[in-house]
Amino acid sequence: MIKKTGNVTWDMLEEELNQAGVPISTAIDNTLLNPTDVLVMHRISAKPYIDILLKYAPKLELSNKTWIARIVSEKGLKQAVPFLISIFEDYKGENIDLWAVGNALYVIDDRASYSAILELCKNPRYGIARQMLMGTLAKMKTKEAYEVLIDCFNDETVRGHAIEAIGKFGDIRAIPLLEKLEVKKGLYEYKARETAIKRLSRKIPKQ
Repeated sequence: MIKKTGNVTWDMLEEELNQAGVPISTAIDNTLLNPTDVLVMHRISAKPYIDILLKYAPKLELSNKTWIARIVSEKGLKQAVPFLISIFEDYKGENIDLWAVGNALYVIDDRASYSAILELCKNPRYGIARQMLMGTLAKMKTKEAYEVLIDCFNDETVRGHAIEAIGKFGDIRAIPLLEKLEVKKGLYEYKARETAIKRLSRKIPKQ
């Protein structure tokens, strides 16, 4: 039996997912898991259910949309990208799991979304939600993506991820910038800087 939430749209989504074959299950503590819970926690592929998810997802409250983002965090699930971008566009500072939305965009990795992701990464109001998207910038290999990554060295919410990404970007011009960058030993960003410098140093042409 599907656990009802009182949210009509959400309950309809759960019912249709169940009818499409997503099971109802129970957790270790015997807590009832609805189909959306099962898709997230058991990492069942969302591909067979993407049309159902996108039918209801845009009508949900913003906090519930981020749960759907977790479900669609699957390589190549490009149909979900416009929905995920819309969550950022609708965000007004609510206390929601926006990080999960950025992570979903990173995992899906739709090249057609790169320009939109670049704009998201420029906007500091999205804070840590941009962390995984730094990795997407590294894949772009454009001048603007490089500049955004360098700018993000000054943003504590994404600094470590930006440092890691600049190493993967592969532009040796970043080496002196990394060497001058003050980071605290023991933090993630310190290890990221050391790794990035080593990675980029291997690209320096031998004399």
